Amino acid sequence: NISFELASRGCPSVFAVDADYRCAKFISDAAQKYDLPAIRVMRSDVYIFLRKAKGQWDLIFADPPYEQQETADLPGLIFKKDMLAPDGLLVIEHTQRLQFTDTSRRKEQRTYGKVNFSIFG
Repeated sequence: NISFELASRGCPSVFAVDADYRCAKFISDAAQKYDLPAIRVMRSDVYIFLRKAKGQWDLIFADPPYEQQETADLPGLIFKKDMLAPDGLLVIEHTQRLQFTDTSRRKEQRTYGKVNFSIFG
């Protein structure tokens, strides 16, 4: 959903990564249906993508499966590869049970009902 929100508000480039074929196809089909050419979709496991990706992004929004153990490793992987632009933000959606081990770059955590967002910069 965040991909569509960003593209519909004029973001010039949105890159969505999803391992599930049906989800990736849905994003691609909906982007075409609603004439949102800024959205590009890659079907890949995000951890494989992170190991191979090069470049920097202004916003990285991660919404992994809630019970995924590796979610706590996302900030370290992203910052180690310098994937966030200098003034960029990393937003990770997660359950309250998840505790990030390194919070040195975490700016804040917000809670909306049962959903938590940790925001790193």
